[in-house]
Amino acid sequence: MFKKDFFHQLLRRRLTIISLVILSVILFLGISAPYLAPHDPSQVALQYRFQPPSHQFPLGTDNLGRCNLSRLMFATRVSLSTALIVICLTMIIGIAVGTCSGYRGGWVDNLFMRLCDIVMAFPSLVLTLVIIGMLGPGFLNIIIALVSVQWVWYARIIRGMVLSLKERNFILAARASGTSDLAIIARHIMPGIIPQLAVLATLDLGGVIMHISGLSFLGLGIQPPTPELGAMLNDGKQFIRNDQTLMIYPGLVILLAVVSFNLLGDSLRDVFEELRR
Repeated sequence: MFKKDFFHQLLRRRLTIISLVILSVILFLGISAPYLAPHDPSQVALQYRFQPPSHQFPLGTDNLGRCNLSRLMFATRVSLSTALIVICLTMIIGIAVGTCSGYRGGWVDNLFMRLCDIVMAFPSLVLTLVIIGMLGPGFLNIIIALVSVQWVWYARIIRGMVLSLKERNFILAARASGTSDLAIIARHIMPGIIPQLAVLATLDLGGVIMHISGLSFLGLGIQPPTPELGAMLNDGKQFIRNDQTLMIYPGLVILLAVVSFNLLGDSLRDVFEELRR
């Protein structure tokens, strides 16, 4: 019944449907890139530089004669997959630390929270740049840098959720009946925080995409010849007088993805609040 009511309430919202359609199209472009892209995204063909849209090149070509549509599809695939990996790893670490800290309390809580305080004492962007500066740019390093900075926020939020749940009567009754701590966390605490985590992760996906694209735009993220939305923006800015579409296409995908994830996250939050009443 909860699932039925949840999807019914969610799909009643027009903005939710619009955001889901946009995200479905973007995800389809990324997933189908190896199969539907008309050209190799890294293939250089200088004789086709700055070609207008045509049957051969549906979105034209860039300064090296590479197919814009193929590069956009693969760039979407890279950016979204990187963002999803970052969110998943951040959630795993945040859930493990936050749940353990909030449920156990005592010196465990103090240790983890002081570690979080140390990380949060530095501006997140500056700390990310420092880590990338030490590790160097690249796909793996940008994931390590973003996860290293963002897990502390999830850990603190999840700790607060666990603290508010663990003193509830049904948790106390489970303890009194001899239920193990792991069983209590799995059966009673996690189901209570998963809806809020889903909202948090959905809202944060847009921000992570912005971070990844921004770092790649600065040359600190995913490196050429791998196509990536921020890197495509960086390449296109040099030729903005020749062909503005080189920046418009990747910028539009970033804008649509970020706005759609934010709208979906807002809708999820509103629906969960309505069902709680």
